[in-house]
Order: sequence, then C-alpha cells, then structure tokens
Amino acid sequence: LNGNGIAFDTSPIAALPSTDLFAYAMMIVAGDQSTAFYTPLAARRQQIEAWIAAGGVLEFHADGWGFLNGDASRVTLPGNVSIAQYYSYSNLVLDASHPLVAGVPSPFAGNPASTSWLGNVPAAAVQVAADDLLRPNLIVYPFGSGTVVASGQALEYGFVYGHPAGRILANL
Repeated sequence: LNGNGIAFDTSPIAALPSTDLFAYAMMIVAGDQSTAFYTPLAARRQQIEAWIAAGGVLEFHADGWGFLNGDASRVTLPGNVSIAQYYSYSNLVLDASHPLVAGVPSPFAGNPASTSWLGNVPAAAVQVAADDLLRPNLIVYPFGSGTVVASGQALEYGFVYGHPAGRILANL
C-alpha cells in the first residue's frame, strides 16, 4: 500500500468493536494471523457483514497456519463461506481473464501455494483459482451492496519470496 501511495490505517483487533467501519471503503485482513486474532474477529461477524452489505469491500487473506500457526477456520466469511486448512503446493487458475491473476501462470506453485480452500461458495461468486484438488481458494462475490474477495493463497509469503501468489497480492 505504501509503495502505491495508498493511504491506510491499521488497528489492533481489540479496537474493532469501537471502530466505525462505515468511515472506510475497504478492510484488508492480512494472512498468517494468530488464533488470538481470528477468534475475536469471528465474534465481530455481524458488524463486518452489516458494513459489507452497505457497500464495504472485504479483502480476506484466509492464509492461516503459517509462522503464527493461527486457525483461520474460526472465521466464517459473509454468506456462510467456510475456510478449511489444506496445504497445496500447486494451484490452478480457473478464470485466466480475471485481473487478480494477470501475469500468473496456470498451474502455479509455491511453498506452499495455498494453505486453505473455501467452502459453501455462493453461486454468484467468481471462482478465480483452486487448489490441486480443484477446490476454490480465490473467489470474488457480492454481499448486499458490497464485495468480498477471499484468498487461501500464501499471498504475503509469495510476495516476499517471489512466488506467483505474490503476483496475486500485487494485483489485489
């Protein structure tokens, strides 16, 4: 965000209950958080869903189980989308025309390429990428007047180490 001149705020999870989300257009939840982060985030589901339904954009990096060993499956995304742990070292681009995967080969590898897949995907979702078992792990879908972008790829790790998942992060 800094590199692209995009203004942003950061906030500890403890501040979320008193945060006016309607002052923001977008919320990014970075990957590889601790379980101590995911648990209180899950408890704020109604607050976050109301904000998205009113037009907010949630970008959720569902890449738990990394260095902090956080359990991202504690979070249920808007529309009852579930997050399930699964390490995949190869992912497949499902929609090569989608801008999130511009410049990303198919299949693409990583160490891992992804750590989760997404279940209960809404019918209106665009499935952009999948794990090696063809389960969706990069989706974009409407929720009320807002949008949810959810990714199981190791985005930040891939960005640092030059893996294709890092290109997805840059495209986001």
